[in-house]
Amino acid sequence: MKQISLFLLLIFLYSCKSDTRNSNAVESLKKEFTEMEKQREKLEEKLKHDDSLLSEIQILIEKNKFVPDVTIINEKYSLNPFELQKPILKNLLESQYSSVDTTLFNNRHVDNQIDTVFTFNYGSSFIEIYKNSSEEFIKNGFSNSDTLNLNHGLRYGMSKTDFLKLLSNIDSVSNSHNNFRIQNSEIVQNVDFKFVNDKLVYIHFEGYSD
Repeated sequence: MKQISLFLLLIFLYSCKSDTRNSNAVESLKKEFTEMEKQREKLEEKLKHDDSLLSEIQILIEKNKFVPDVTIINEKYSLNPFELQKPILKNLLESQYSSVDTTLFNNRHVDNQIDTVFTFNYGSSFIEIYKNSSEEFIKNGFSNSDTLNLNHGLRYGMSKTDFLKLLSNIDSVSNSHNNFRIQNSEIVQNVDFKFVNDKLVYIHFEGYSD
């Protein structure tokens, strides 16, 4: 509306000038405002599209966010669910990963000591290894395929019934749940398991590092 009002005002001012005004300038002004209006409409359409895309992304994130139906305390299965042979880093470097990233950190307890996190990607699955001057251990891991081998009798695609049989407190866990979080008693690390159509399709390990 502001642009239209401004346009009318300019036309009025031009009409008040002498008859010697340049009519070509008026036509040029009309074209300029027409072009500005087209650009404004394009911008509005782009903003609508961007808002729509953002909403779709937010919905997708919320849809895939893991929310446990039940949390189980179990010392054995709250540990690393991935089968990693020692020395871990050496063996992973010799594995068939698709890419590897490294991130450096200052050690929180030792001055001038640099620690490293290695992220090995296997398609959509990954393993993160934390390495300092004296040890290396799994920090994080995720799998939604059978690419990564698992520990303790776990198998990608296993049935929920077989999964529950692995737990010592099976009688206290309902078979109606689909999202399981297993923690240790100190709650410093956990493993999430998601079942779809009675099949294990998602495993996420979140370890602890200080």
